Amino acid sequence: MLRERVKRVMKVEDVKISGEVNELVWLRGAEKPPRKLEVRAVRDKDGNVIVFPKA
Repeated sequence: MLRERVKRVMKVEDVKISGEVNELVWLRGAEKPPRKLEVRAVRDKDGNVIVFPKA
């Protein structure tokens, strides 16, 4: 869900999710993912988007 949302908002095909965001998503397991998660999406020079937790 997160990857598809970032693809749609940032209008790109390649989205990389950082390890920190991955840990937050899987913190409570597959059955109870977080309802909301604030993230920051950054586009690098090559046009790729990297998703970080918002801090």
